[in-house]
Amino acid sequence: MRSLTQSIRRINGPWPTRDIPLESIAAYVGMPAPISLTGLMDRLDAVPNHRDWDTLITFDAGIALGGTVGISIESNGSWRFHGALHGSGFDSYSFRITAVLRASDDSVILSFVHAGGVGGAIEGGSRDHSWDESSQFADPRRRLVQENWPAVASGVLRTMAQAKDTGLGGSLVSALEDVAAVVVAAVAFGPAVGATLMIGAVVGEALHLAGGPGELAGLLVIGGGMFLVAEGIFLPVLPLAVTAWAATNAVVQHRTLRPDEMDFANAVFHGSLPPADKITLTNLATITGRAFTWPNVDGSTLVNMPSSAAVDDPVHFKRSPGDTPGRLLIHELTHAWQMAHTDFMPVMVCDAITGHTITEPIEGKSALYKPEPGLAWSQYSMEQQASIVDMWFAGVVTYQTPPTLKPMDEHNPWFYYIEHYLWPTI
Repeated sequence: MRSLTQSIRRINGPWPTRDIPLESIAAYVGMPAPISLTGLMDRLDAVPNHRDWDTLITFDAGIALGGTVGISIESNGSWRFHGALHGSGFDSYSFRITAVLRASDDSVILSFVHAGGVGGAIEGGSRDHSWDESSQFADPRRRLVQENWPAVASGVLRTMAQAKDTGLGGSLVSALEDVAAVVVAAVAFGPAVGATLMIGAVVGEALHLAGGPGELAGLLVIGGGMFLVAEGIFLPVLPLAVTAWAATNAVVQHRTLRPDEMDFANAVFHGSLPPADKITLTNLATITGRAFTWPNVDGSTLVNMPSSAAVDDPVHFKRSPGDTPGRLLIHELTHAWQMAHTDFMPVMVCDAITGHTITEPIEGKSALYKPEPGLAWSQYSMEQQASIVDMWFAGVVTYQTPPTLKPMDEHNPWFYYIEHYLWPTI
């Protein structure tokens, strides 16, 4: 007799195989309420644990070059990227193949790129070029694939091929331009809502390069869009001062925390945050308009707020008339605290993406934030930990309810976690 645990293990589900809320599994496979256990297993069993995509490669008219490219992805995060090209003309060509696999819900974009060259009748050299790269994603990219596997497995592959008569051994573009081509291709095939994962040996040397508007490290402007870079992932972002892609210094606000803001934060964190000059407020947000916190390439932490007003005065900013001033800042600074006190930054990058790039409303999304009392601190997700801190700050006892206690009340049941985990020990 089959079991739910067996169904989860078969596709390398992104959770432990015990004590999993059925709502989480249902959301994973897109099953609406009411939830049937049999129906849930049927949906899980319909999800493949391996998927292959293969396609022909053609170039512009006049380019005597063609071939095939293939991609294989496993639900455990293993991947293979392979292809073969043949030149049949007089000229030698340098080429670049960009393959973009978009998850069916746009949550993840897997972008592969390979560059090489083939010989021709005039200069000689091999007319054939093949490659076969394979590996397994490391976190956070592995987790992103696993947590979005049903959408990845039903994704669509599209390719972009470029070639130039450069002579045998010539180079089409630089490594950074290869990265740009991947992002441009990903955007060309649809809106960049989810994270773009860069894959392929040719882009490895360029993934550390970043610098953009207003000299904000970690921000790249590519193809008319803005992307934050971390752990080999390009996350599309948008300055909240504009309503379309616009990459200019004028619209990107960024500054470090002021002394009075740090004093405000330390009433909650008791000196356990990174230094003020390592925390940068910006008006960048995800494409869905959400605030989020991001570990930057220069070792700082970007606290990305949902409006220019929130950047100008985060201590008094309220998301709604009934909100507690500064609560959003405390929530996002909890993520800065987590990043400063974790030994596994890739998990933080993954949580920053999965917690903020999904378009609302999604059934069960509030579970990402809603903490249930009585668990160990480590059993709460990154978002739930941040909710615990902002609830205690605001005097809230039950998630998404009005305050019933005074702010930062020691009688609030959430205070236990603040005292024992957030505050430094003496």
